[in-house]
Amino acid sequence: MFKDLWEALSFVGKTMPESHLAVAVRDTEDEEILYLYLQVGPDQPLRLFYEETRVASTLQSDNQTKLRNWELEGKEKYYYHKFGENCHGNAVQGTATVCVIPVKGVYARGVAFCNPVDQFNRKLGRAIALGRAVKAIENHAGGDLIKARTPAWILYKTLGWICFSAFEVTLTDYEKKLFK
Repeated sequence: MFKDLWEALSFVGKTMPESHLAVAVRDTEDEEILYLYLQVGPDQPLRLFYEETRVASTLQSDNQTKLRNWELEGKEKYYYHKFGENCHGNAVQGTATVCVIPVKGVYARGVAFCNPVDQFNRKLGRAIALGRAVKAIENHAGGDLIKARTPAWILYKTLGWICFSAFEVTLTDYEKKLFK
């Protein structure tokens, strides 16, 4: 793992021919995930996922502090849902990380969806899902609608979820088992 984005770019520049292109992008809309795009040949872009560990750690610790203040720390449950598994156990249509938090008799849910072309990262998925569940608790409402014609739309098609975060949710059968 590289210490920062510039070290990653430097590494790419040293190990790839000059004819290849490397571009770094910071996606601030989705929890500041960093991507490194590499052009490995004509019309063959290869997208590598690069995540700064301090970003996920900071997100996680900020949200854990909020849970501690609300006396909910340690009560959250996580699980993973793979869509369209192939014979090797890979999620062909993506993976969702789900965080469910009990709050005074109701439940808040946050979901992070990993696109099937991206590298699944458990730590980052948990940080994003927890952040969305905490946001649902703070607002006492859901948010972040799932857009149609995106890979995450499978959450709606298979589970009926329309938002990445929700408050006062009805638990699925599996979630009920988690809280027994």
